[in-house]
Amino acid sequence: AGQPLKIGPFALKLLAVLMQKSPAVATREALEAALWGDAPPDSDSLRSHIHTLRQQIDKPFPKPLLHTVHGVGFRLAEGGETE
Repeated sequence: AGQPLKIGPFALKLLAVLMQKSPAVATREALEAALWGDAPPDSDSLRSHIHTLRQQIDKPFPKPLLHTVHGVGFRLAEGGETE
């Protein structure tokens, strides 16, 4: 808290989508549709952007906010519990 974060424009868009869904899980498909519309790139692109966002919002702090829900998608929430 009180610490400024440097987040690029694409990561900011990804964060906004996750915040809109929070604390629910955002599926990979929903994230890809929100970010790229009807023409999502290969599957590694989303994973790469999630990794970058984690480096920006989770690494500086003791508790992560971005969680992977295996086989479903991602969620932005305090604590790692799933719904």
